[in-house]
Amino acid sequence: MALALPAVLLFTACDDEDYMKFDLSQSGIYFTKDTLNYSFGVTPVEIKKYTYRIPVQVMGGTSGEKRAVGYVVDPDSTLATQGVHYEIGEAVIMPDSITGYIPVTVFRDKLEGTHTTGYTAGSE
Repeated sequence: MALALPAVLLFTACDDEDYMKFDLSQSGIYFTKDTLNYSFGVTPVEIKKYTYRIPVQVMGGTSGEKRAVGYVVDPDSTLATQGVHYEIGEAVIMPDSITGYIPVTVFRDKLEGTHTTGYTAGSE
């Protein structure tokens, strides 16, 4: 009996059950970080712009093709003006990958402040 019980458990523990998989008909993107920080205040004054790569990740399966990522900047949540204080490049997920980034270039010359006090987007 002591030998039969482990043998029964061994044979009944394995089955061909289908486990949950990604729903390949649905795809989405999410941010892998909820807070991003960059400051020109700790950057040499010769550096006039910086490109921050905001990481994103796919919810769902991969694709064999390059995929564009759509995004919207909420104007009520920032004082910065696109094209003046920053530029956003093409956001993509490369083929056979689930990770990508949104490139955001910030420009020092259009910010108000100093190296000592820090920089903010001023009113234009």
